[in-house]
Amino acid sequence: MGDSRERERLIKSHFGYTNEVNPFGDTRLSQPFVWTKKDSQSNSNVNSARTKIAEIDAVKRRREQRELEEAQIEARKAEIQRQKESENYVDWEQKESEFFQKQIVVKSLLHIEQGREEFIDVLVKIIKLYQGHKFTNPTLPSLEELYTKFKEMTSNEITQLFNDIQQHESVESSDKLYWKNIAIYFKDIYRRKSQENISVEDGILKTVAEKVDQLLINKNCAQLDELERDIEKKLDSVGQGNVNISFWESVINKIPIFRAKLEFESYFSKAKLEAELIEFDNMKRLKPDHIVKLEPETIKQDKIETELTSPQYMSYSPDLLSDDCCISCITESDYEKQLLEEREQAKASQAALEAQNAANDEKSRIYRDFEAFVAKEKQQMEKDEQIMHDCVEERTNEHDRFSLRKPRFFNRVKTGYDWTKYNQMHYDEDNPPPRLVQGYKFNIFYPDLLDPTKPPRWTLERDAECGDAEFPETTIIRFNAGPPYQDLTFRIINKEWALDKHRGFKNTFEKGILQLHFTFKKMRYRR
Repeated sequence: MGDSRERERLIKSHFGYTNEVNPFGDTRLSQPFVWTKKDSQSNSNVNSARTKIAEIDAVKRRREQRELEEAQIEARKAEIQRQKESENYVDWEQKESEFFQKQIVVKSLLHIEQGREEFIDVLVKIIKLYQGHKFTNPTLPSLEELYTKFKEMTSNEITQLFNDIQQHESVESSDKLYWKNIAIYFKDIYRRKSQENISVEDGILKTVAEKVDQLLINKNCAQLDELERDIEKKLDSVGQGNVNISFWESVINKIPIFRAKLEFESYFSKAKLEAELIEFDNMKRLKPDHIVKLEPETIKQDKIETELTSPQYMSYSPDLLSDDCCISCITESDYEKQLLEEREQAKASQAALEAQNAANDEKSRIYRDFEAFVAKEKQQMEKDEQIMHDCVEERTNEHDRFSLRKPRFFNRVKTGYDWTKYNQMHYDEDNPPPRLVQGYKFNIFYPDLLDPTKPPRWTLERDAECGDAEFPETTIIRFNAGPPYQDLTFRIINKEWALDKHRGFKNTFEKGILQLHFTFKKMRYRR
């Protein structure tokens, strides 16, 4: 607005013209002339150039984006190809490893067929005969010969033997138990051989080791398992009586060795019986053509004369009979029947042994689960928790005492103190107040319930030692699961429980373990 007035003043002062009075009849003389058409055309050209540049940039960006996407696609294809090649290589490598592993068994079978058996081949022959494999020559050495041959091997040969056993255990997944027992038992034989001239065996005196062997040598697998459980109970009760820990630990360490020996000898006896049956079948298949027949015309005259003039022929006294002639004979059919009966008995005993071993393995697995549970609980123990060993002993009749067994348990007591106004006034961090029981954690092991669908129960009972007190200080908590377990009773503080989960309350029965965790309510005193 100011520019228009200044322009109007200048035009009037120089030319004497105004917007109203001028020879041009222009009422906007003081306003500058603007060529709008030209400006609009110029602006249009500028906008068009900018649009074209933007389009070119967009095309360039799209091309770069497309090239980038194509490069990513090619890289992805190359990665997929590499993964396929890697998978094929791993698969090929695995097949190659499986092939070479199978060759270990094939090599042993080839040695057996060619009569070039080594010690590891004899062990393979035993398990194959046990599984019903037929060999041309099924003969097996006796156990004494087998042990003697092992003791005569050098250290390098024994090392190679154990490597072969480990390879067979990894290859023959169905026979892992057999090879595992062999490794345990023969390693013990090698250890005994290397410690023959040493007065100490595995850290204990040889006299003690001999006592351990005498205790275990005549027991079967079931008796060994029962003994192992009894020893575990003894070791768990350490502190309640005089228990020779080192001796019983030596016994429990030797039990797997004697169990492995029994199971290996069971495999061997079954394989030996199978070998005898194969030999008997081979004898039955022999044709009469294999028997050499002497025709009368082939006997020469001089041979007849020699026999007639021989002292044995001229002697009229009968020959002295040996004791063997009095041995009772058995017919072929009876012998075959006897072998078949022995075979069925061996199969039945082996089936019973396998069932027992399966049951023992299951029990061992359950006990291992409990031990793992206890180890985990010990790691998670807080500094204000203590293990609770004692339970309240009850009088039971003789029948229940011997027919029912005491379940295993791992209980804890939680102790601590609260910084009440009284404690803050009379105690400090260096001299804390006395600890009080604040809760319990019961973990009781029931792996063999007769009816797993019915969980164990717990009840609270009045403590007889508190008499007729109106507010007894303690109470009895009883855990009952029924046969084959005894009832467990514990004496606890008689206070009100906090049943909130965030206060640690837990009442569950999972995987054979009853868990009851609770803390006591905090008492708030008001004036």
